[in-house]
Amino acid sequence: MYARIAEFQSTSKTNCDMMIGFLQNVMLPRNIANGQLSCEVF
Repeated sequence: MYARIAEFQSTSKTNCDMMIGFLQNVMLPRNIANGQLSCEVF
């Protein structure tokens, strides 16, 4: 499985930090446990 996060926008630095925290602590560990091989964030 491959994941690509093409773009996200935030209205403030706090919202951006929250999104990055979600990616690091929830989304990526869940996806890796389910067999993700690669992820790109750009």
